[in-house]
Amino acid sequence: MARITEIISKKDDGSQLKICVRIFIDDTNLQYCTDVELKEKGKKSWKSLSNFEDNWSYRALSMDDRRKFVEAKNREYLGADLYKEVLQKAWESVKPQELN
Repeated sequence: MARITEIISKKDDGSQLKICVRIFIDDTNLQYCTDVELKEKGKKSWKSLSNFEDNWSYRALSMDDRRKFVEAKNREYLGADLYKEVLQKAWESVKPQELN
């Protein structure tokens, strides 16, 4: 089961960032991954900032190391505060609710 949380954030220059956080269970561990897309001001289409398939050093990594590489690049691009806020909102969306 995977839960996807999508957040759109406007930048100062008028462009928009769409951040998708996917939370899932992998081998009994709670995992997450993020995708970041950019829509420049005045444009209609989104451009992925999380696609590194043309980067040969990325392609040489194992699947787990690839996920870590993408997360580090996304954290670097978004900044620590926005990255933490996005993960917090994603966690709030899947956090168990208290029964009355």
